[in-house]
Amino acid sequence: MRALGLISGCLVIAACHQDVLVQSPDRSPTPGPQPTTPASPTPTFTPPPGWCGSDCDCAGGSRCVNVGSELTGNECQAGPNTCAKPCSSACAAGSVCQAGACVAAPCLNGACAGAPMKTFYELDIHEFAGQAAKIDTLLDVLKAALNGNGVPCMPTTVTGQLICTAANLASQNIIAPAWVGKLIDVLAGMFKFGDKPIIARGVLTLAESPDGRVTGSEKWMDMVLEYDGAVYDVMQSPTLGTNGELTVTVKAFSGTRTSNELMLGARDIEFDVNKLVINIINIVIGAASGGKASDVPGLVDLILCKHLTSTTQNAACKAAATQLGKQLALEVSLGGLKLASQRGVIYDDDRDGKADGYGRATPVSARGTVVGEMSNGLVAGSLGAFSKSNWYGAK
Repeated sequence: MRALGLISGCLVIAACHQDVLVQSPDRSPTPGPQPTTPASPTPTFTPPPGWCGSDCDCAGGSRCVNVGSELTGNECQAGPNTCAKPCSSACAAGSVCQAGACVAAPCLNGACAGAPMKTFYELDIHEFAGQAAKIDTLLDVLKAALNGNGVPCMPTTVTGQLICTAANLASQNIIAPAWVGKLIDVLAGMFKFGDKPIIARGVLTLAESPDGRVTGSEKWMDMVLEYDGAVYDVMQSPTLGTNGELTVTVKAFSGTRTSNELMLGARDIEFDVNKLVINIINIVIGAASGGKASDVPGLVDLILCKHLTSTTQNAACKAAATQLGKQLALEVSLGGLKLASQRGVIYDDDRDGKADGYGRATPVSARGTVVGEMSNGLVAGSLGAFSKSNWYGAK
């Protein structure tokens, strides 16, 4: 028989076995101060001389880079400083805030005696081209050649004659190759919808006076278009021949600047707009056809006329194709671009007091704005709004 009891805070176990009484030791905490384990000391880091934690630890024109271990291998080296440390007060006119200090605004490339800026323009000219060039007539013929229907056959006009020819060939299961569909999309995008811009590249030189006035000159080196991942010159491409060479003259201009923005005023960019429009059409035709055709008459002959076995019908088709090509030529070839304004943010990436760019190449939203129109003296069309028309400059 066993009995359990609590005596003076001790647990007692009594057993009727050889009259032995067993008492367990007291396990309660010992009163008074308890022994403690010393805390480990907190490690400290002492940066070596010249160490930096970010660009904010470096002077203007230098940045913090890692050249060794994660903690001790950082040092300031020449490069663009991206520290966004604010200045304690607003900077005065003609100065900008850099890494917490007001410094002189970067000079423009001419005043810095540095290399001229390379310029890049994307220009949406569809409003002018769509009015001046009768591109719809060509598109209707191409659609009929590709689909064989959907466009009315009216033989009383040159376009109608070619559409009727396309319909007759389609009834014999003779239709244009698939690349004609791509050609239609590119021409419509450039002349009707503005999603295929003309690209111009040039060299810009600026000079400035202490009061913020700017004068400048620019030379356009080329004008190009992109087709299916390739770039084609529409100014001086060998495929255009000597009659297709386009001369561009950029007139001198003026403008103003603030501490962080360049604002160029009105100026004229003169060239033969007729040649430009025809060059664009011919270059796209050559690219789409793989060089099998180089102009509108050659294109129509390739996809329509060559399939006509009748000598009379073939001759009539080629004559209509020649007339269609002439219809696309503009009545007046003088003119060019009239830019009303051009703006871009001034960037000094390496913080050396000299401008490195006007606007950014990427993203497109960081490029500058350009406002103006293309005109031949009789017909004018505004350039597409930003961002379909844009520009930037870079060293």
